Amino acid sequence: MIDYTGLTFQHLQYFITISEQGTMSRAAEILHVSPSLLSQKISQLENIIGIQLFRRLKQRLYLTEAGQQLLMDFRDILFQLNRALDSAREQYSITRPLTIGFTNYQSSRSVEIFLEELHKRFPDISLSAEILPRRRLLEDFEDRKIDIIFVADFEYLRKDKSVISRNVKSVPIGCFVSSSSPLAHRDMLSWKDLEGATCILPEHQNNSAFIRDLKRKINEENVNISIRFHAGDILTTNHLVAHNNYITFAGATSPKDNRLKYFIMDNLQYPFIVAHHADLDPELSAYANALYDIARKCTEPL
Repeated sequence: MIDYTGLTFQHLQYFITISEQGTMSRAAEILHVSPSLLSQKISQLENIIGIQLFRRLKQRLYLTEAGQQLLMDFRDILFQLNRALDSAREQYSITRPLTIGFTNYQSSRSVEIFLEELHKRFPDISLSAEILPRRRLLEDFEDRKIDIIFVADFEYLRKDKSVISRNVKSVPIGCFVSSSSPLAHRDMLSWKDLEGATCILPEHQNNSAFIRDLKRKINEENVNISIRFHAGDILTTNHLVAHNNYITFAGATSPKDNRLKYFIMDNLQYPFIVAHHADLDPELSAYANALYDIARKCTEPL
């Protein structure tokens, strides 16, 4: 019996595509490979099986009689293989948990509430949560490691056409100061009170829409506030504010800390977004809509 060692699934795919397109260049465009690679693979296939598959005439490729017969057989082989794989996947595959990503702005209790409520609506699905800094959360979402995210949208999620997004609610942005600061002794704080202050913000917010809006607001209020950026997230930034004479801006949903005092500032608010990729499992839309509804009704701080 002849040894066909070296024959691969790829050889069959390339052969079928070239047969259907008629030229190496057209098949190469569809397969996103070079024509020289395709020519090399077809030569390998012909050497492995010991049969000439194509005749070249005026820049086009025509199947030999043997090539025409193998084209029908190869198509049938690929059809049967795909059907067998689909059947095995349906019967024996391990279902990956539905992974939902949250920013570490949120309390662990609020995350638990979201998951508990979502499980009540979809008791048959397995749930997993990732609580990450916002930058890492968005990176993992873009890499499709996370199915749905619940995140404060400071920049681009609403503009990204590859995801379906829904506003959850607008969250006012306020000023955090140390409880030991003289500013913390006031019942209310105005922009004028922040004259000469140094604001510390997470580095990932540099050049964001939020920073542009904040700078515009500072100019409108005609106050002198210097802005510095610190590597890390809002939690590490809050730690700096608690122990130094700095201020920072964040949503009211940031973790509460008795070393900090929070003041709502005028006309600065941003939406929380539930988002999922539009081109993935259609059921994700139902899960994302449910998460949006739960978050909208949730009485816990977000």
